[in-house]
Amino acid sequence: MYFKHLQWNVKRIKEMRLSIDPKPQYQRGPVWGLPKKQLLIDSIINDFDIPKIYLRHVKGVGVFDYEVADGQQRLTALWEFLADEFPLDEIDGRKAELSGQYFSELPAKDQENLLNFELVIAVVYQATNDEIRELFARLQKGEKLTPPELRNSIASSLGDLIRAMAITHPFFEKSPFSKFRYKTDDLLAHAYGLRLYGGKRDIKAPDLAEMYIEFKNGVDQTHVSSVNSTLSYLDQLQTSEPKCIRTKWGFVDLFWTFSNHHGTLPAAAKMANLFKDFEQRRLKHTKNPRSLLLDGKSESDRRLYDYIAAFQAGGGTKENIKIRHDVLKKELC
Repeated sequence: MYFKHLQWNVKRIKEMRLSIDPKPQYQRGPVWGLPKKQLLIDSIINDFDIPKIYLRHVKGVGVFDYEVADGQQRLTALWEFLADEFPLDEIDGRKAELSGQYFSELPAKDQENLLNFELVIAVVYQATNDEIRELFARLQKGEKLTPPELRNSIASSLGDLIRAMAITHPFFEKSPFSKFRYKTDDLLAHAYGLRLYGGKRDIKAPDLAEMYIEFKNGVDQTHVSSVNSTLSYLDQLQTSEPKCIRTKWGFVDLFWTFSNHHGTLPAAAKMANLFKDFEQRRLKHTKNPRSLLLDGKSESDRRLYDYIAAFQAGGGTKENIKIRHDVLKKELC
């Protein structure tokens, strides 16, 4: 099995419709509804990139020259639109006048542009049935975008600020948090969610996406300075006690506690030891927090129970963030 990557325009795809088998046995049937088909055509008209299409070369074996290994829905949508089987949806921006039109109704220049649009075609040669099925299976195992990846696709000055800080701030160079799939961006998004809303809103994934949109035009510099200052204190903790901050919600809760009490915090080395001891106790009781409520337990044990219970009930809700903040304030500050 080997591959050749070619560039075919839409006109060639149209002319080869009868030479390409869109439904080999391993393929699923058509699943795209009208909105997805219209979005694909909209994307082409507006010059967005389209994922590559995989074709298996089978010329001489049957009635077709190629089988679709991946891209069945895209090819079908193209063929149907070119055959006037559905119209365009509403289009925004410079091509708005094309809204609702079928292919045959488009101005000649727009028809030509669409037909000349080039797609990347990966042609698979000399593939056995087992190899092509494995290729198909692998191509269908694409991972769903995570909330941080989805937020990163939002055009936002706040998002750009978070991206830059996640790359350049010393805290993230020393921390155990991975930059893979924007995980460090996710930490900072939670930090900014707390800072910008003062702990009065939830900071779950949908709330953070709304925050990116709300602050798409920029953030007051006082908030940026506050976040940077708190991160620098957290960096001192990591320097004093490497990797003492190891969990996402440990970071979030420490950030919010330190952000609200920055002027009265002890030396970083002392704070690192206090938090390390707190984390050891938390991990010991996470599986059975009710043991902290037994007779003879201290107020500190009761607070630790409240902390664990609040996290388990919902890490990103404002009510539970406040409970955990109050616990850490008394335990650490």
